[in-house]
Amino acid sequence: MKKLLCLVVSVTLLCGLDCALASEETGYDFIEGFSEGLAAARQNNMWGFINEEGETVVPFIYREVSAFSEGLAAVRADSHYGYIDKNGNVVIPMLYTSAEPFNEGLAIVHSEGKAGAINKLGETVVPFEYDYISNFSEGYAVVEKDGLYNFAGKDGRLLFSSAKLQYAMPFGSGVAFVRNSLGEQYFINGSGSQVFRTSSEVFEPFAEGYAIAAKGGKYFIMSTNGLNVTYSLYDMAEDGEDGFIYLTSGSRSGFFDKSTKKVTISSYYEMISPPSEGLMLAVKDGMYGFVDDKLTVVLPLKYAYAESFREGLALAVRSELYGFIDKSGKTAIPFKFEEAESFNEGLSIVRTGKYYGCIDREGNFVIPAEYSYIQGFKDGVSVARKNGRYVVLHNPLTYNKKVLAIPSVAVLVVDGAKIDIEAFSIGGSNYFKLRDIAYILKDSIKRFNILYNESSGSFTLKPNEPYTPNGNEMTFTGISYPFRATASEVTVYFDNQEYILTSYKIGDSYFYKLRDIARLVGFSVEWDADRRAISVDTAKQYSAE
Repeated sequence: MKKLLCLVVSVTLLCGLDCALASEETGYDFIEGFSEGLAAARQNNMWGFINEEGETVVPFIYREVSAFSEGLAAVRADSHYGYIDKNGNVVIPMLYTSAEPFNEGLAIVHSEGKAGAINKLGETVVPFEYDYISNFSEGYAVVEKDGLYNFAGKDGRLLFSSAKLQYAMPFGSGVAFVRNSLGEQYFINGSGSQVFRTSSEVFEPFAEGYAIAAKGGKYFIMSTNGLNVTYSLYDMAEDGEDGFIYLTSGSRSGFFDKSTKKVTISSYYEMISPPSEGLMLAVKDGMYGFVDDKLTVVLPLKYAYAESFREGLALAVRSELYGFIDKSGKTAIPFKFEEAESFNEGLSIVRTGKYYGCIDREGNFVIPAEYSYIQGFKDGVSVARKNGRYVVLHNPLTYNKKVLAIPSVAVLVVDGAKIDIEAFSIGGSNYFKLRDIAYILKDSIKRFNILYNESSGSFTLKPNEPYTPNGNEMTFTGISYPFRATASEVTVYFDNQEYILTSYKIGDSYFYKLRDIARLVGFSVEWDADRRAISVDTAKQYSAE
């Protein structure tokens, strides 16, 4: 495995801003993107961490650092790596020659040329005897020793008593690809039992119930029972990790929607993008426009370039200048910028002349165009460069709207079974990860599956379908202190009905009010004073407080 290196944030548009507030006055040599409320920063070739106000919270004493993950960050002081918490305390000593971020409560580390896995107490869980260990996924990590593969669980025990596999992939959607010593290929489940055989080439683990496979030089979309779900073959297929698989057939391209199981490829258009805010971007003879779900033109294909609608507006290019149109095709923001990004968190990063700034949806500059770099905003925070120094920026439209989120470990009693689960108290209500709720209900009469559409940011809850885990269930964010979180309105589909729910992005997960999910799915939520716990009864219908 490679040594852990500081992550260099990639952004789609290099721009600039040093605006809306927030860094130490002199700035920093470099700032990474924020993770779990903190960002790695470099000063005089040494690394530390800063908070969203741009204040130093971990001093600049490390030669290398990783982003925080599950409350801990890997750091290197001299020749070896260890882990610190968000207060800068060394919680796992500098003992390792390389160290990976924590994932599913465990981290892959190296010592004396061998890989092992440790928990957050620094205890060895998977012994240091392997040449390779993958990150844990759905409770297992792929391990390799002397060219033979196996799977190690979170307790360190091997899935198979002896390693005789020539190759193995991590688990995804409940199954994992393996190849045995005879060259036979098949998928196994979490108990090690064979689910189905395959003679196809498989490239990546399953994600959201699908994988890309190939046979005879052609690609197809495989389901977790080994079937070609579209009954078609394609010249190319690529998982966009946004709920869609992108397809190419001849000179045409399109996509497979994992939530609807529908393929969209036009014999007329050269390219069709997934729907966003009700319209699909289409290309014909190199010109861009928009069509509906029946591929009927809604906005003429007359732009040299365009991107999908975001926050009600679409970025487009005319006469080599960038502007924005609305869904009626009218120019909403004039075509006058040399560069621009699609709207995100109410802002678009644009360039006029040499420098970048940010405009709102009315086209007004809310961050002046005086920066040589601007990173896209995330949760109201960004990083920018001005005069060669990096600073933290706040989105003036959203940052001050953040509310206090107080972390806790909630006690739930679900159909009589006691469960400890991470929660955040916001405005007097308890908020939980949506996937945690699905996971604890997976064996109940109110089970549901979750499909996420990244292009629209919406969730579809499938009632009475087996829940497909993604490996992050019942894991903790590692946030142990009150912090400010931003609310967002999220579209959730349940039983073919559309609902708008308030959620909070905390760490890399979205948290929802438990009662909002109970109202949709139909289970009761009550306070059990005797047990000092939240009681969830799936046999009873939801009733308001």
